[in-house]
Amino acid sequence: MRLHENQKCIQMKKIIYLALLSLFFLSASAQEEEKERKVSLNGYITNMQSFLMLEGIEGDWQTENLIHNRLNFKWFPSDHFSFTLEARNRFFTGDGINAETYEYRADILDQDNGIIDMSVNSFVEQSFILNSMIDRAYITFEKGNLNLTLGRQRINWGRSFAWNPNDIFNSYNFFDFDYPEKPGSDALRMQYYTSEVSSAEIVAKIDSAKKVSAA
Repeated sequence: MRLHENQKCIQMKKIIYLALLSLFFLSASAQEEEKERKVSLNGYITNMQSFLMLEGIEGDWQTENLIHNRLNFKWFPSDHFSFTLEARNRFFTGDGINAETYEYRADILDQDNGIIDMSVNSFVEQSFILNSMIDRAYITFEKGNLNLTLGRQRINWGRSFAWNPNDIFNSYNFFDFDYPEKPGSDALRMQYYTSEVSSAEIVAKIDSAKKVSAA
């Protein structure tokens, strides 16, 4: 029974990976196109090189490289509804991934704190890891001063320069330099704009442990 569940999980992750791979080739081979402003697709690719000096500048250096690709898809089927799907692909290689550490690193990268696991390690080898994750997937309804959003989304509460003491929905690692978008939460969010510069909000989030946070 457990083996059958693992096989289903592997198949689901392969489907997610193939979908992300298709979006990658689409974004790489064509410019963003818009048809009556109903569909948009964009993204970027970055490269970050890291150095770790365990014994000072004169000792041995450890290096690690990260190629980060992001894809942002939006669909506007009507004047009141919109759908957003965003994903990130990360390719890790370097001294920090070797025969002793690659399985541990792969387990950390594959963690997803949402109610739905949308992270997959497409390739895990002793010298490199390719991880793909959907970190935005939500539907938005807007009409007048009312805004309703359901799905995996970014909720910026309690923002500060380095640490978010009041951010109960989307806490993040300040030292993650290559993630400007920050993680999202599986939540239902209702906003009502009382004026141009103020609004009232109600948010309910659920995580992988089925714990609900609301405010």
